[in-house]
This record gives sequence, structure tokens and C-alpha cells, in this order.
Amino acid sequence: MPEITAKRSGELLQGVFQILLDKPEGMAAKDVLASLEKTVPPTPFEKADYPSTPGVRRFEKIVRFSTIPAVKAGWLIKSKGTWSLSDLGKDAFEKYIKPEEFCKRARVLFYD
Repeated sequence: MPEITAKRSGELLQGVFQILLDKPEGMAAKDVLASLEKTVPPTPFEKADYPSTPGVRRFEKIVRFSTIPAVKAGWLIKSKGTWSLSDLGKDAFEKYIKPEEFCKRARVLFYD
């Protein structure tokens, strides 16, 4: 899927983290996704539905998929539909400024 690069995944992931930084109690995933759409607008590709599944937009699925390495790295906590950041996640957000680096570091930890 060349439309979703490491840079774009990193931008989406950083957007999620930015939203959650000031929400220590976490936030409902659907609300995170709605907020993210306003702060990191979807590309035309992401706005489109999956051809095989009309009515299912790519954006939400791509974001959810992009968060998997961050969850496995211990940066993002998902519990009962609520997303929140761990202290490790807050530190990573501060440390890895470039979107590609942020995404790639999460992936490295995911595979460790």
C-alpha cells in the first residue's frame, strides 16, 4: 500500500499521541479518531471506502492499524475502548520528533 508510508503512519500516530497527551484518564477510541480527523485530515485515499467493503472508510482502519506497534511497544494502552498513553509513550513522543522515526521506532520495539 504505497499510499500509506512510514511518514504518514508516523503523522497519524503522532496525532493520536498529541490528542491523548492532555488526557491522562484516556479517551474513547471513536472520539480520538474524530479528533484526529480534524487535526490530521485524511488524504483523498484515506477518505475513500474500501472497494471490497462499501461504507467502510479507510481512514479509521488505517489509524487503528498504525497504532498496533505503539501498543506492542508499551507506548499506547487500549482498554475497553479507551486509549491512553503510558509514561513510555509520553517519553517516546518527546524523543522521536520526526514522524518516520516515531513510527519506525515503535515498529522496532514491536518486533523485539
